[in-house]
Amino acid sequence: MDETDTFWFRPKRYGYGVEPKNGRGWLASGLFIVAAASVAWFGLVAPAVGGQEASTEQTALGWGALIAITTGFVWFCHRRTDGPWRWRWGQID
Repeated sequence: MDETDTFWFRPKRYGYGVEPKNGRGWLASGLFIVAAASVAWFGLVAPAVGGQEASTEQTALGWGALIAITTGFVWFCHRRTDGPWRWRWGQID
């Protein structure tokens, strides 16, 4: 695997953050969205829609899982980004 295969994301041209660079980056982003939406739905929203009140433990577990998934995805993006993370005003290094 060459060096270009290791980078799935690139720094955004404006602002702070990254965007998908290739199909792998888009797939990872899509999987993150599906995972986060699933955790949010089944852990936080579905009990309320079903007419049940979620317990404090269920709510804490749902938020904890959502925070863990998001933290893991940000770490993964940082490891797979082509360039440093910093604020940009239209120029990419």
